[in-house]
Amino acid sequence: RPGHRMYRTGDLARWTNEGNLTYLGRTDDQIKIRGFRIEPGEIETALTHHPSVSRAVVVAHEDRPGQRRLIAYAVPATSDGIDGSALREHTARLLPDYMVPAQCVQIDVVPLNANGKVDVRALPIPRPAAPGGQEPRSVREQLLSELFAEVLGVPEVGVHSSFFDLGGHSLLATRLISRVRNALGVELPVRRLFDSPTVAGLAASLDGPADGPRSTSGLETLLPLRTGGTEDPLFCVHAVAGTSWCYAGLPRLVGEGRPVYGLQDPALLDPARAGEGIEDLAAHYVRRIRALRPHGPYHLLGWSFGGLVAHEMAVRLQELGEEVGLLCVLDGYPVEGGRDSGRYTPVASGAPQDRAAELRRFAGVSVPLDEEEVAAVHRSMLRNAASMRDFVPKRFEGDMTFVTAIREREADAPVWQDWLPFVTGTVTEHQVDCAHLDMMRPEPLARIGATVARALAARTPTATDTSRPGGAG
Repeated sequence: RPGHRMYRTGDLARWTNEGNLTYLGRTDDQIKIRGFRIEPGEIETALTHHPSVSRAVVVAHEDRPGQRRLIAYAVPATSDGIDGSALREHTARLLPDYMVPAQCVQIDVVPLNANGKVDVRALPIPRPAAPGGQEPRSVREQLLSELFAEVLGVPEVGVHSSFFDLGGHSLLATRLISRVRNALGVELPVRRLFDSPTVAGLAASLDGPADGPRSTSGLETLLPLRTGGTEDPLFCVHAVAGTSWCYAGLPRLVGEGRPVYGLQDPALLDPARAGEGIEDLAAHYVRRIRALRPHGPYHLLGWSFGGLVAHEMAVRLQELGEEVGLLCVLDGYPVEGGRDSGRYTPVASGAPQDRAAELRRFAGVSVPLDEEEVAAVHRSMLRNAASMRDFVPKRFEGDMTFVTAIREREADAPVWQDWLPFVTGTVTEHQVDCAHLDMMRPEPLARIGATVARALAARTPTATDTSRPGGAG
């Protein structure tokens, strides 16, 4: 009611005589990183739940203006000390990715000021050394290590650390490619970074043939985004443009122990397959993932057009007697709810640079595309856009996690309820404040990754429930 408080934000501000609202800070310890408001106390509590930690302090450290990282300082509970990697993995199981500290630093005691509060200025400056055996072994590795660190905003990068595991994404990949070109005088195709995302691998790749063999084109059907880990892998199906490069930032968001693979349109490398439809694609991808992992549970994710393919894959896997754990669809709809929004219609004419820029946007990447890649992506997009108009999904016996892009939606845009006839279980909707084509940008992807991580954590080998009626979650 008028005069009553609606919500206490915790922000401290004042009105100026000119009528402007000036932000002065916070009335609590809340900090903001990568667009997320974070309570350090929540992270500190999670850290102290680990048996090796007796007390923890979390602060935002600014390595350079505008680039902030979460740093955790931990007092060990035993003489064995702490394992920073183990603490980060422990925290990742309890909290969203954006709340996982970038680094854990061991201290003997938490410094306090005269008022008994943490003396942040007395905490040691985090300067991580490259892990043992990861120091650069050549001038080229040294240069690349420095370029990685510059672009990622970290003090050092070991030669065997993955660019994407350290927080790299497609926007940062563009910067890295530009830095390599200027520093080393070589052109770095984006495919090289996906095939060789470490300093050591990239240095070896740059010493090889200019174009490399076709097997390292970065357009193969099964694109490894992270192969390490003991948990069930996550398979991510491409959008209408056919490539899965857009998912490069996802592995670090879903937990360190989970392998992540992208599935890419086989027509990118083989134009003879350009006539295949969604059913053919789904069958092909099922064969590929079963060759890698013979039995489930299978976790599937698809953005846009890829959501239809992921759904069809889930149906086929069930027909083969396999278990589907997670089925996650990112703003993709069955036959556009009977409507053709024109969302998937690519440019067929215009200057080459204009077409390349638009195709990158449809693919969800900001990295450059060469002439061959532009042709392949355009070919894939035309075929996929046409195939979805006549496709009618079957019924999937299970639940679906659905993410809606709520910005710039037309009045007659399809809705998540359009999936209800094709899912026997519960459809749980989550919303992200971005446009459809911006879902793979860093900030929306961070929110999507946190949603996917929670959904995966909730799945067990026997968690699929096929008995519930469809409805909103």
